[in-house]
Amino acid sequence: MNYRISGAAMAASLIFLAIFLGIWLYQSYEQAKVAMQTELAFEVVNTSSKLKDTFIGHYFENVDDSLSVKTMVSATSDKKMNIVTSAEKRIMLNVDSAGLTKLWTSIKPDSVRHEAIQMKIIKNLDTMVGKTDLNIFFTSDKFGNKAELDRFNFSFWDVLKQIKTNILIAVLLFTIVGLSFILLYRNLNNQRKLTQLKNNFISNMTHELKTPLSTVSVALEAISNFDVLEDRAKTKDYLAISQSEITRLSLLVDKVLSFQKMESGLEKMKKDEIVIQELIEKVIGSMRLQLEKKGATLETQFPEESVRIAGDQVHLTNVLYNLIDNALKYSNAHPHIKISLQSVSDKIVLKIADNGIGIPQEFISGIFDRFFRVPDGERHNTKGYGLGLFYVKQVLELHGGQISVDSKEKEGSCFTITIPTNA
Repeated sequence: MNYRISGAAMAASLIFLAIFLGIWLYQSYEQAKVAMQTELAFEVVNTSSKLKDTFIGHYFENVDDSLSVKTMVSATSDKKMNIVTSAEKRIMLNVDSAGLTKLWTSIKPDSVRHEAIQMKIIKNLDTMVGKTDLNIFFTSDKFGNKAELDRFNFSFWDVLKQIKTNILIAVLLFTIVGLSFILLYRNLNNQRKLTQLKNNFISNMTHELKTPLSTVSVALEAISNFDVLEDRAKTKDYLAISQSEITRLSLLVDKVLSFQKMESGLEKMKKDEIVIQELIEKVIGSMRLQLEKKGATLETQFPEESVRIAGDQVHLTNVLYNLIDNALKYSNAHPHIKISLQSVSDKIVLKIADNGIGIPQEFISGIFDRFFRVPDGERHNTKGYGLGLFYVKQVLELHGGQISVDSKEKEGSCFTITIPTNA
């Protein structure tokens, strides 16, 4: 429930952030639009500025004293604002599409207010696309007339250009916060799944620990109910059962400890020289009774020459044991296991195939995750801890190798291992 609340809270926060940024950008847009209209309407706050402090003044200081024409601003492809300079006066001219010049106004050197006003019109003249009666802006009776503001309907994109920095900030802020929330939600979701897997593991482990303890307890109670010396055979059987269950309990504890070391990075791989065929035969030999009990047939295909690798013999033995044991546990009534080995370039390829119950496609991607268990029920009733295949994957990766699986439900599975020969 807490994870769902966290996800809803993050989604709501993103919505509120989007609304806030939208309002901020809208206000910025309106402010930029008013600012552009204000400049074009010649609402000059400081009309006493000197000519040399204006943009036009800077431009005039860098032109020749002789009569010449300088292009100042382009409004459209067929409209240009030009400045003609002379020693006596400065004149603003419009050049239309026919190339004819038309006098707009004259600027007298002592007209400080008028010069400041001219600076405003030139600054944003390129936004005045389509305005044919620009000369009205030079008449003093239009200054400060707010009704004139409605005449200047700027293009939407022209105004956006003025607030592009605001847009960039808004997009970056929303993207960063959004990605942060997504990553946080994924981490929370992973933690939820891991918690569930650990709970399942603890439940399975509790069951597996109780089973051998209960068996030992029953055996000892049975021994106490009769004369040990009179029935030595029965006593021997009960003691053997107890010893077997204690051994199983010890192996279970060792498996959990090995898993913990592997996960914490404390377990280091040795570099033993191993003949892989001999290692496989050794594991098969140790499992002979289990294979016979299940009535399993086992087929091997090995190269004639010995295949050697450098690796940790103990852990690789456990890897093979886990995979063959799984092939037996999840088998049908007549198990058949095929083990094939190939040496390809500088690596070995080992395949362990069975004709068991197989793995449903929707669970294949998770079988190498820690604590993961394919749901039982109609599929199987085998107990486990969800550690075996995770352990196998960790060992192989520490050897520079990898493992994959091909499986089809009710037809069997094939696990493929690749390990560098110089691992």
